[in-house]
Amino acid sequence: MKKLILIINLILVVLAVSCSSEEAETTNSNKKADGTAFRKGDLLSENFDLGEMATVKSNIPGLSQKVDRAFENAPPLISHQMQGFDLITLEVNTCLTCHMPDKAVAAKATPMPATHFKAFRPEIKLVNGKYVLYEEGNQVEIRDLKGKMDMGRYNCTQCHVPQTNAELDVKNTFQAEFRDTTNKHKSTLIEKFDEGVQ
Repeated sequence: MKKLILIINLILVVLAVSCSSEEAETTNSNKKADGTAFRKGDLLSENFDLGEMATVKSNIPGLSQKVDRAFENAPPLISHQMQGFDLITLEVNTCLTCHMPDKAVAAKATPMPATHFKAFRPEIKLVNGKYVLYEEGNQVEIRDLKGKMDMGRYNCTQCHVPQTNAELDVKNTFQAEFRDTTNKHKSTLIEKFDEGVQ
């Protein structure tokens, strides 16, 4: 008898909760949310004004001013316009025409650092139609690619992004600290890669 009463009580509780949630949904659908500090307009509608969209700064490559890195060894921002320079396909990467180390000086561009010419992933082989870890060394080790770019770095814009004129609603108070002020514009990651591990 106690089990029967318990089951009936549970059923009544479930019915009461489901009825009250349906009522709340009906009430909410009749209300209009008037926005927040960051988004103006009805929050329950997808028809709202995004405001003025940020645009990429249009500095000319070679004449643009370098931007300090966000923190030591952070990927640097792209300091020039991207229009006409953002073509990255399997056949073409326009970034490489200026940023390969042998071309960077003449182009007044930042040369790609040594980390882009090393492999940091385990070596894999194609065996019977499947990619497998190389049998002898399935440990991650730094391999010198002898001047050939690591294809894991080929899609430049997966790490490097252009600057925009975006207005921030919340002020960024982060202050980067560099052990050496020259690191604001260069990478020392290849020398510091094992720092804290050994």
